[in-house]
Amino acid sequence: MKILQVVTLMSPDAAYGGPVTVAMNQCAALAARGHQVTLASAVPAGHRPRGPVGVDLRTFRVRPVGPGGSLTRIAAPTMVRWLRGSAADYDVAHVHLGRDFVSAPAARTIQMSGTRLHVQTHGMIAPRAALPQRMFDAALVRPVLDAAESVFYLNGTELTTLRAAAGDRRPYRHLTNGMAVPAEPVEETWPEIPEVLFLGRLHARKRPAVFARSAAALVASGRRARFTVVGPDEGEAGAVDEAFAAVTGTDAQLLSREPAEAPHRVLDRMRRARIYVLASVDEPLPMSVLEAMSLGLPVVVTDSCGFATAVAKAEAGIVVGAAEAELTAAIARLLDDPAAAREMGRRGRLLVAERFSIGAVADELERRYAGVPTGSQARQAAAPTEYPAMPKQQSGGVDHATWKGK
Repeated sequence: MKILQVVTLMSPDAAYGGPVTVAMNQCAALAARGHQVTLASAVPAGHRPRGPVGVDLRTFRVRPVGPGGSLTRIAAPTMVRWLRGSAADYDVAHVHLGRDFVSAPAARTIQMSGTRLHVQTHGMIAPRAALPQRMFDAALVRPVLDAAESVFYLNGTELTTLRAAAGDRRPYRHLTNGMAVPAEPVEETWPEIPEVLFLGRLHARKRPAVFARSAAALVASGRRARFTVVGPDEGEAGAVDEAFAAVTGTDAQLLSREPAEAPHRVLDRMRRARIYVLASVDEPLPMSVLEAMSLGLPVVVTDSCGFATAVAKAEAGIVVGAAEAELTAAIARLLDDPAAAREMGRRGRLLVAERFSIGAVADELERRYAGVPTGSQARQAAAPTEYPAMPKQQSGGVDHATWKGK
């Protein structure tokens, strides 16, 4: 098949990290099976991202369409022009769709070309009461969903959110996130001073400051470990620095903050750690957790994370509530028992291989792209029973204006 995928933005700071990683993994897996795959994305001026092996990467300069740095206020007019002349050349298209002026116009252009269309929303389409968002949905999002052969969702929470935003009569299909298990896991040796890593956007919903306060408390209590926060600042860098500043003297060297890593360097950066922590709440299926487990890192996640049930059942890490004290205790438990931490990491790596393989994702995409049914309509529309819905989000879903990365 000749396949086109579209994702909103590839940037040096991985501002759109989650959907980009998903798209790149999918494209690489499909190309490895002999399909002719193109990935199209907007990019900042001067940025030349690295595409997946065997994939034709087409990039188009991003343009601002309003004030502020939100991803809802960017566009890629040259992408739309290219699609007008090229979309009909593809057998099928798959758009990673958000409420933005890159992916939505791209999907609408593909729809109008007559090319078969599938969309994946990554939790970014949620009910909104504001008039501009309702007008945007009426003009772009709903016509795209009307034309799509598949609307892929991650879990029960996203399915509920999509139904609330777009109605029940859509071709909803479950599609998990997946990745290839790296050949080289983290080293088995436990260093004298292990690293505990937070890697993600420094945004309030990710709660990097909660991790930073836990780290400071653990260092103050005498734990000999390095705690590192890695990611682009989206308003929380000051709170992280303030929490770290509470530790003085030589112990302060154990706490640090680093800039974001480029997507193709994330796994290498994770290999330097021994524990991965994601303190955020209401995460559908965060790719950073999947990446950490694939390397054999034990993970600490909250009970509203989409991977929480799988992590708990596989004993691949520790699942905690939202309280800071629970997060602190979980990290301390792993630091105090390296053997148990290593065993959790091994089970996490096995979990990714068995349950979240990119091969299984590619199988499903091939079936959907070819239009082959895989079960009754009722089963297709239902949330997967092995991953129950997360607690209801107060916001009713992930707001694309603030959801911008891993």
